[in-house]
Amino acid sequence: MHNNKRKIISTMLFLSVIAAFITGILLHPFADIHALKLAHAVSSLLLVIFCLIHTMQYKRSSLKK
Repeated sequence: MHNNKRKIISTMLFLSVIAAFITGILLHPFADIHALKLAHAVSSLLLVIFCLIHTMQYKRSSLKK
């Protein structure tokens, strides 16, 4: 169960990063730099949140042992 949750979270992160990347490419010809910066910031924020969740889960699982 724990591994499934981790797989789902990592898959969601992966898909969101790909989505941000694709929207950045699609918007590139007629978008200002701010939209691309926003997409990059959102993907970076998701990555940071994912890392925090991951480390919290790791600490919790190591405390149980």
